Amino acid sequence: METKTKNPLWTRDFTIITVGSVISMFGNSMAGFAMSLMVLGFFVGIGGVTSYTIRISSTQSYVPDETKGRFNGAFQVLSTSGALLAQLMAGVLTVYMDQRAVLLLFELLSVFAAIAFVGTNRKYVKPIYNRNM
Repeated sequence: METKTKNPLWTRDFTIITVGSVISMFGNSMAGFAMSLMVLGFFVGIGGVTSYTIRISSTQSYVPDETKGRFNGAFQVLSTSGALLAQLMAGVLTVYMDQRAVLLLFELLSVFAAIAFVGTNRKYVKPIYNRNM
């Protein structure tokens, strides 16, 4: 009799992160269509909040108690300054390029950055999100 082993990659947290990210990407992809901005904001907001909440709770369970303050501070500074710099660069690029092309460029850059950082560092990311809490 064979015993079915569970794939350690597909934990409950990973599934929730994946679903939240897909909802967020779906909301962002609807920006090119003529849909209501309220519906677009709903999908982007739900996906972003879901992804952010799971990411914060997963990393907080992984970071030691004595360094949580430094971790939170560094994380907020990096994520806020990254968003501000990206908005500044996108604004400058819209002077020279079409707005949709700039949006596509930054969306593709985000996807490739996620693949590069998370995909190439799997052995470091895996213990953070695949934890039994």
